[in-house]
Amino acid sequence: MLAYKSIKKISLILVFLFGLFLFGCSKQEPIDETIKKIENIQIVGQNELEIGDIIYLEAEYDQTITVDLVWSSSDQSVLLVFGNEVTAKKEGTATVTVTDQISKVKAEFKVTVKAKEIEQKDDIDSLLNWAVNQLGTEGYDEVVLPVKHPSYDCIYEWSSADSDLFDPESGLLGLYETDKVVSITCKAVYGSQTKEKTYDFTVLGYATYDIADEFMEQFRANKIFYDMNLKTTYDDFGGAYVTWSSSDEAIFSSEGVFNKPLYETEVILTFVVNIPSLNVEREFKEVLLAQPLTIQEKCDLVEAWILSNVSKNGYLYKDTYLPKYVEDYMCSLSWFNESGTELKLDFSASNPILGEGINATINISDGINSENIVLSFKTMTEEITDPWEKIKLFTDTIASSALTSYKYLLVSWSSLELGYIPFYDNNNSNILVDILPYTYGKVRTNILKSSTEYIVIHDTGSPGKGGNAAAHNNYIKNINNDPNTSSKSWHFTIGNDGIIQHLPLDEVGWHAGDGSTVFGDVWSSGGYDDRIGGGNRNGIGIESCIDEGCDYTFTMRKMAKLVAELLIQYNLGFDRIKQHWNFSGKNCPQVMRGANRWNEFIYLVKLEYYAKTELQGVTFEWTSLSPDVMDNTGKVTTQLSVGTKVSYKVKITYLGETKEFTYQSVMAQRI
Repeated sequence: MLAYKSIKKISLILVFLFGLFLFGCSKQEPIDETIKKIENIQIVGQNELEIGDIIYLEAEYDQTITVDLVWSSSDQSVLLVFGNEVTAKKEGTATVTVTDQISKVKAEFKVTVKAKEIEQKDDIDSLLNWAVNQLGTEGYDEVVLPVKHPSYDCIYEWSSADSDLFDPESGLLGLYETDKVVSITCKAVYGSQTKEKTYDFTVLGYATYDIADEFMEQFRANKIFYDMNLKTTYDDFGGAYVTWSSSDEAIFSSEGVFNKPLYETEVILTFVVNIPSLNVEREFKEVLLAQPLTIQEKCDLVEAWILSNVSKNGYLYKDTYLPKYVEDYMCSLSWFNESGTELKLDFSASNPILGEGINATINISDGINSENIVLSFKTMTEEITDPWEKIKLFTDTIASSALTSYKYLLVSWSSLELGYIPFYDNNNSNILVDILPYTYGKVRTNILKSSTEYIVIHDTGSPGKGGNAAAHNNYIKNINNDPNTSSKSWHFTIGNDGIIQHLPLDEVGWHAGDGSTVFGDVWSSGGYDDRIGGGNRNGIGIESCIDEGCDYTFTMRKMAKLVAELLIQYNLGFDRIKQHWNFSGKNCPQVMRGANRWNEFIYLVKLEYYAKTELQGVTFEWTSLSPDVMDNTGKVTTQLSVGTKVSYKVKITYLGETKEFTYQSVMAQRI
C-alpha cells in the first residue's frame, strides 16, 4: 500500500444538446427519449511523460450524450490514475483505459514514463541526482535501487550505515513498528568521474500500514456494496485511530451511508492513520468501486416512477404519453400489450368502472441488462376531473345493474335469488384474524411466498346446515393438530357469519391443486396442457361458504369487498382474480360456475375497487323508496313479476357538501 499526495478529482462535465421545437405548434409533441449510446470513443493526450508529470486526458466520442466514464490504469505504480488525472510515478509503460458504463465501449491509450531529462547529460552531479531522485527519501518493506542509468553509461553503487534497516544488496527494508532513519550512500561512476552522496532515508514503520490494511479489509475487494459502519479505533495499537473522508458524498458519505449509483463508479477514499502513542500520522488513498443498482432494483424504481409520472391514479388515457426513456435511472422502456405487440393507447370510450383495463408488459433496459415488469392499468378515453362527475358515474352504474330473479343450485339444495341492486357501503371488510399455530407443516406451511400474484376463489363444497365460516375455522384448527392429515390450507373463509383469516397473507397455503408450481409456469392437469402455476406458491386462497339456508349473494358481496381490498394492497389487476379451476381443472367454485355468476362476482369487485380507489372520503346512504319489496341494502324481499319497478335514493356527502339522487329499476327477467 502506498501513501499518495492529495489528489484533486476533476469531473468531466457533459453537455446535453436539445433540439428546438417547431415555432407556432398548438400542441407540444413529446420528446423522443429513445436511449442513445456512443459507438466509439478515443483518448486524447500526451503519451510520453517524465516522472512527476501530471496530465489530464480527454475522452472524445461521437455524440454529446449522457455517458458515465470510468478510467483505469494497467499499472498504478507506473501511472497513477484518478478519474482522468494521470500522474507519472516511475519509469515504465502502462495503458490507460476509459470505459463508458452505458454502452461498454472502451478505448485504450498507452503512455511511456521516462526519467526526467537532465540539463547536462554528461554532468556527474546530474547523473548522481537522477539516481537519488529515483529512489526517493522514504520507503516501506522493499525498494528498487537503480544500478545503471537508462541513457548513459553510468553505474551506481549503494551502501548503508545499517544493513538491517536498509540492505543495499536486495533492497529490503527493515520492519519496525515506528519510522527509522538510516544513512545511505549512493556512488555514481561515469567514465573517469566518480561522485557520491550520503543522505538520510526514512524506513517507514509497519504500525501505520498494519492499521491501514486492517481498515481496508472492511471493504471486500475494494468495493462498496452497502452502508458501512467502519471500525476506526484500534486499541491493540495503543489508542490508534483512523479519520477518513470520501471524494463523493452523494454516493458514499463520510458517515458510511451508501447510495447505489446507476453504474459502477470510482470513489476515492482518503484516510489518515493516527498513532498518538508513537507520535505517528500517515495519509493513505485508495480507489473504491461503488457497486451499482441491479437491474431488479432499477425496475422497482422505474415502476414507481411510471405509477407516479405516467399513469394518473392507475389510469391510462388515450392521449397518455408512454415514455421510451427515464433519464433519472438512464433506462430505456419498451411497451407491449398482452399479445406481445407494441402497446397503442387507441381504445374507445368505456366505463372506467367496468372496463377490463390493460396489462402492459414493459421491458426496462439499462443498456447492459434488461428485465420485464407487468403493470395493470385502468383505461378511459378522457380523464374525469370533477369529483361529483365520478360520484354520479358510480351511482348511475350501480342503478344500471340488471335486476334479475332466478333459482340456482348450491350443490345439494336450491336457492331463490329474488334480485338485488348492489348498494355500496363505505365499510371495510371486518375480518376475524385467527392465525393457526405452526404444528406439523401440513396446514401451516411456514413457507414465505416470493410474491402475491393471484386471488384464488373457492367454495367450501360443504352444503350441510351449519357449514359456515365458524365451522370451517374449527375444522381447519382440528386438521392442523392432526399429524396424519393431508396438506391443505387456505387464507380466508367467508360466510354469512363473517370473514375469518387462518394464515398469514405472505405464507404459502395448499389450496389450488397446482403443487409447487410458481407464477409464470404452465403445466398439465386433467388432460389440459395450459393450467397456470402459482395458485399455491403465489396466491391467496378464499373459501366461500355454501351452507344450507345461507344467503349466498350476501356472502358473495362480502367476498367482493375483500377481494377488491386485496387487489389494492398487492397492486393487482382484475385478471389476477382466478378460480380454483384455472390451476387444477377442478370444478370450483362450483356454485358460481354452475349458476353462471362469475361475471356477476367480478362486476361486484369492480364496483368496490372503484369506490375505494376513486371515491375516498365520499359517504353513501341508501334508502329504499319501495320498502315493501326492497330493503335498504338493495335486496329484493318479495318475488316480483317482470316489469315491476322499484325506487330508491342515495344521499351522498363529500367535503361537507351533500347531494341526493333518486333512481328507479325494473325487474328485467326471471330465470
